[in-house]
Amino acid sequence: MRPVRHAVELAPAAQDESGCWGRIGVRGDRSCPELRVHAHCRNCPAHSAAAARLLDREAPDVAIRPAASFADPINALDAAHGATESAVIFRLASEWFALPTLLLDEIVGPRPIHRLPHRRNTHLLGIANIRGDLVICGSLAEMLTGGRTDPSKARLIVLHDGDVRIALPVDEVQQACRYRPSEMLPPPATIARAQAAFTRGLLPWRERLVACLDGGRVIAELKRKLA
Repeated sequence: MRPVRHAVELAPAAQDESGCWGRIGVRGDRSCPELRVHAHCRNCPAHSAAAARLLDREAPDVAIRPAASFADPINALDAAHGATESAVIFRLASEWFALPTLLLDEIVGPRPIHRLPHRRNTHLLGIANIRGDLVICGSLAEMLTGGRTDPSKARLIVLHDGDVRIALPVDEVQQACRYRPSEMLPPPATIARAQAAFTRGLLPWRERLVACLDGGRVIAELKRKLA
């Protein structure tokens, strides 16, 4: 997973938008000739370079706070003792699932998925351009429910396993939640066979039950089916 940067206070120059985008760009008088080429300042190399300088500068010590200080004190204490786990919750059709956040690379909005020629694998949807990288898209819905998700409306959960990235269309994504393993209920005997091999247990969440998936097994099966 990409490293998460701590929150820092922006310098006055960044706050008052003194860059060219605030004077002659989309937040200024729009007189910049580069707008004809890039349409928006966020697509311009000057804007990207300014953002890179801002993120790569040294942050003052007073601006950095430990991530735990933003969390609930009880949950932070439990996490410090290894008593809790974290998962991202998502929906496929009418069913809810959860995957460990340690496998999560990023979540992106809908985008075109291009089919690969001469490949009839129903679990392989194709490839998608995600931040300039071509990422394989697999069908978690096909693997778990036997159904399909509409890629034109779906969000993509991007998982990583070493250098391998796999994008999975899902119908809805909720925020990550932290839970104690003791809260998990055993999967019922009536659970679908396709899900049984990957489900660790059921997690009560917002008056519904979420199937907590075994991340390692899911990744291994996806890699096998997409090979």
